[in-house]
Amino acid sequence: RSDIIFTVGGLGSGPQDLVKEYICESVGLTLEPNAAVVRHIKEYFDRRKQPYPASAARMSKMPKGAAIFPGGSFLSTG
Repeated sequence: RSDIIFTVGGLGSGPQDLVKEYICESVGLTLEPNAAVVRHIKEYFDRRKQPYPASAARMSKMPKGAAIFPGGSFLSTG
């Protein structure tokens, strides 16, 4: 077993982006909204003067207890 899992891609809000869900399911973790990630995503859309899409809420869900790496000027976090 591994102590750390790194992923690239498949973390977005599209219906095909299921990497987080599959990894969490396979290791027995739950996904939950992360307040810092919600804020980051909302600020991203606010800066662009765009509405916060409902699909973006899915991107704010992180594995419970996960360390979050900021996305900087990009939408997605890690």
